[in-house]
Amino acid sequence: MFNLCDWKRVDGIDISNYNIESNKVTYLQQNSNWYCNNGIDVSELKNDEYDFIISTIALQHIPVYDIRKNLITDLLRTLKSGGLFSFQMGYGSDLNSQLGPRSSYFENVYDAQNTNSVYDVRIQNVEDVIKDLTEIGFTNITTKIRESYSDSGHPQWIYVKAYKP
Repeated sequence: MFNLCDWKRVDGIDISNYNIESNKVTYLQQNSNWYCNNGIDVSELKNDEYDFIISTIALQHIPVYDIRKNLITDLLRTLKSGGLFSFQMGYGSDLNSQLGPRSSYFENVYDAQNTNSVYDVRIQNVEDVIKDLTEIGFTNITTKIRESYSDSGHPQWIYVKAYKP
C-alpha cells in the first residue's frame, strides 16, 4: 500500500491474531498500526481517523448480512469527512456454483459450515448495495462490475466506492 501513494501511515485489521502478529513483525519498520478485531465491529479504531479504507476479498466471506452491515456502519464512523471506502465482492446470480452454495446479499447465514470460498456472498443487484450504503450514511456511491481474471468460483466481481459526507 505504501507504494501506491504517498501515505503517512497504513494500518491493518483482521480477525486473526496470527495474521496481526505476523504483520507486526514483517512490517516492523513501516509506520503502521495492526488491530485484531472481534469480527462484528471495529470498535478499537478511532472516530474520524482515516482518509481511505479498502476491503479486498474480505466482506464476501461474511455470510451474515447483519454483521457485514454493522462492520460497514462502524467503518463509516472511522472515516474522516470526505473519506473514501472502497470494497470488492463477488457479483452475479449463480448462487450454487461448483465451489458450493452462495448466499445473497441480505441473507443471514449463521450456520455456514465454512466461509472462505465455501459459502461466499454474492451481490446480485447493484441497486441493493447502493441503497444499503446510502441508508448507512455514505454518499457518491459508484460501482463497476468486471469479469474475473482467473477465479472460476467468482466469474464476476463488483467494485464499490462510497464516500463519507
